Amino acid sequence: MLGLYELLHFLKARHIKMAVATSSFPKIIQAVFDKLKLWGYFILQCSADDEQFGKPHPAVYLKTIQKLGISSKECLVIEDSVVSLIAAKAANLRTFIVNTHYQNAQFAIADARLPTRLDVIKKLEDD
Repeated sequence: MLGLYELLHFLKARHIKMAVATSSFPKIIQAVFDKLKLWGYFILQCSADDEQFGKPHPAVYLKTIQKLGISSKECLVIEDSVVSLIAAKAANLRTFIVNTHYQNAQFAIADARLPTRLDVIKKLEDD
């Protein structure tokens, strides 16, 4: 979880709308949010469990940006898995991969590949 709260504070301070688009069941989302105290950061949680198709289908991302009232061009997805990367790119979304194996070829379609969430902050500051 290195850099999680720093990244969340960075985004919140800039009034960036944050949402979760996950394959997890709603009860899992609630448990994780409770344990990590995430409720004050994310204005929306969308589960692929509510969609006809799960990831790598892009449905959960498309529903999330629709509910946020933003366009795909205004969205940045920060992910850590290949399946989620494929789903986000299928939705035509800018996607950063944060994974200790970020240099693996399987992540080549990401817009940025970074080892930690702290590197996401640096990348966003540089952009």
